[in-house]
Amino acid sequence: MIPKRTAPLVTNVPDRPQTSRTYRLDPERGRIAGIVDGTDAVRQFVYKALSTERFAHAIYSGAFGHEIAPGLDRNIAVAELPRWVEEALLQDDRITAIRDMELSAEGDQMNVRFTVVSVFGEWEERRNFDV
Repeated sequence: MIPKRTAPLVTNVPDRPQTSRTYRLDPERGRIAGIVDGTDAVRQFVYKALSTERFAHAIYSGAFGHEIAPGLDRNIAVAELPRWVEEALLQDDRITAIRDMELSAEGDQMNVRFTVVSVFGEWEERRNFDV
């Protein structure tokens, strides 16, 4: 027997933005050290997303991380790096844009500089990737 529904399943609950509160990572000590919110939480997301290779860890969904793998042909890295960075970071709804991206190469490294635009403000990021 299937029960009959007497009340509507959907109510008029206003949409509220999710909090940015999360655990603060201390990568130097390899520990969680408190809580972060707002801009610091988004900065931490940027750090973590660009430090984690996509599909390499079962704990993360296929949408988390980057696709920049060591050993890539330099021409492919130059062509694809901007897209890979944007795809990794724009997964987070708090990040609205990535702009002013600049690439440079030094030896086996690609250096990238860009501006992160978020709902909390904007800032410049710099990252180096082995290719």
